[in-house]
Amino acid sequence: MRRDRGFTLIELLVVVLIIGVLAAIAIPAFLGQQTRARDAAAISDLGSARTAMGAYAADHEGGLTAVLADLTDYGYASSGANSATSITLGSGAGEYCIQTTSATGTVWRITWAAAPTAGTC
Repeated sequence: MRRDRGFTLIELLVVVLIIGVLAAIAIPAFLGQQTRARDAAAISDLGSARTAMGAYAADHEGGLTAVLADLTDYGYASSGANSATSITLGSGAGEYCIQTTSATGTVWRITWAAAPTAGTC
């Protein structure tokens, strides 16, 4: 008698079905993580830009006339995943707003007095 038996078609279909269900659960969760990571990169960039603005102001006796090119000398480097980063100077001394658009399309801003939030300057 031969004992070499393979899997039946039903057993193979059950395994394929289980793999399909697991993929259907895992793929949307993974895509959500990518979105959160892109937004976190934008928020991190704003934090480093804020730190660079503080260093710039300290070197220029509190004067804030910085542009993004000036901030690279003070440690600011964009992660590359963000676009349209800009600085808006306020009317008062030391007032500014830095805005960037993350790779997901969400616009984030940070000011001299507030934490990063969604929205424009």
